[in-house]
Amino acid sequence: MTRRARVIVLLAGLLGGIVLAVAGVPGRVASAHARLTSSSPAANAVLEAPPTQIVLTFDEDVVASTASVRLFDQRGAAQRVGTVASAGDPTSLAAPVSGLGTGPFVVVWQVASADGHLVDGAFAFQVGAAGRVDNQALIDRVLAGAGGSAAVVRLADAFRLLSMLGLVICVGAGGWAATTGAAVAAARRSRALLWVGAVLALVGALELLVWYGVRLRAGAFGDGFHLLGLRQALTTHAGQLYLLRAGMAAVWVVLLLAAARRTEGWWRILGFVSAAVALVTYSASGHPNATHPASLWIAVDLIHLAAVTVWLGGLVLFAVDRRWFDESTGAVVRRFSTAATITVPLVVVTGVAQTWKLAGGFHDPTATTWGRYLLAKLALATVLVTIGGVSRWALRRLDLASIRRTVAVEAVLAVAVVGVAAGLVSAAPRAGVPARATSATLTEAGLIVDVNVGPGRVGSNELHVIITPPGGSLQPVLAAEARAANADRQLPNAPIALQRLGPNHYSGSWIVPASGSWTLQIIVHPTAGSTVQLQTVVPIP
Repeated sequence: MTRRARVIVLLAGLLGGIVLAVAGVPGRVASAHARLTSSSPAANAVLEAPPTQIVLTFDEDVVASTASVRLFDQRGAAQRVGTVASAGDPTSLAAPVSGLGTGPFVVVWQVASADGHLVDGAFAFQVGAAGRVDNQALIDRVLAGAGGSAAVVRLADAFRLLSMLGLVICVGAGGWAATTGAAVAAARRSRALLWVGAVLALVGALELLVWYGVRLRAGAFGDGFHLLGLRQALTTHAGQLYLLRAGMAAVWVVLLLAAARRTEGWWRILGFVSAAVALVTYSASGHPNATHPASLWIAVDLIHLAAVTVWLGGLVLFAVDRRWFDESTGAVVRRFSTAATITVPLVVVTGVAQTWKLAGGFHDPTATTWGRYLLAKLALATVLVTIGGVSRWALRRLDLASIRRTVAVEAVLAVAVVGVAAGLVSAAPRAGVPARATSATLTEAGLIVDVNVGPGRVGSNELHVIITPPGGSLQPVLAAEARAANADRQLPNAPIALQRLGPNHYSGSWIVPASGSWTLQIIVHPTAGSTVQLQTVVPIP
């Protein structure tokens, strides 16, 4: 394969990796790591009086200092919200509010979970029973005016890819280059590759830090260079690790400038320490940091990442510089082949362990974006290992020309694997709890009944029933009842206890035992001896 052909295939692999890392990332959704399990007010709730605070509860620890809670009325005007703080434990947040009138409101929240990933969301509630609106349409309208740039979200995986490629090149390829003699290590192509790796690592880490500041401020990309955005990012665990990672990349630049001294003890020690610290910044800023016990799973991820870096870094180095296949340096390739027989099993074992822990077992991997990324990574890695076996067979026959060709293909696949891994880091290992709030207006015998169910999921839900009699909302009805059934699951009507909150306003807690289409019946007693029955279908995902 000619030099131009090798450059083309490597660039194709890089482009493919970027596409795999960025493709399918939605522009405005929660990253779905920590998940909102409940809120007060609840989604779709109808309140008689304005709330004094907004409380959010998650299924894992969140970082209160990164939290943002914004409140908007139906016109999209921002309402006053106090400082967000922990509400007694690391999984809950509370923000005081005051001065609210009646009408619908939208809460837009964002916070960093314990693993450093930013999660966000929105829900609506209403104060007073008059003037019902479409809550989902209101949320969409408010988010369109209040959200940050969608491009900011999409850029994150591209920056992670640059950073991870820099790590693979500088630590993996650089480690193999440092074990050789002076003549080969000083080869122009190898040195150029290491310089490219150092630049990618430095730029990727700094851009991730800027991106994190942007997301914390929920603004456009230029906001990341604002002092407040960077200052807030540096107060977080993830932001500090991004800065430390950039510092290690700067150390690699210094080591490359002093490459003539690589045989000296200080150079080797500094190279080893900077590589180890850089690897830790990846493992300690991802999913393992939110997995208990964190120290154990950070160590497992560290072993996995180190093995991958040694393996893939060698492939990229040998593909770029053909001098590694000369008879005088063939021993390095042989050492790499032997090392691969150790690193590949380590990658497999630690990868399986992480999948089991993070995903909570071996379930349907296509159910989540994380699972689909994982399947893509496994497919690429399987092809990579198979071609590696062919390379090892050719090495035993001393067929260096054949090895050059297979290693070039392996290097392209290696870059694609890194691209998929960049996407894997940002995706959630487990599917979020699906929810679908329901609002419906029912009419029968002159009655108008507004029904609201939220958040609309299996488990606890709030049911609000607002009744307007024929004579107007000031005329109270005697009583109201509710019950629900699911014919598909052969679940008969079960009563839902309703409590009168105000004139013609009833509320109750509805425990939904299973997903499906539920028939919700509302029985209203307008006057003594009269009964009106209304019903609607409530889909529970």
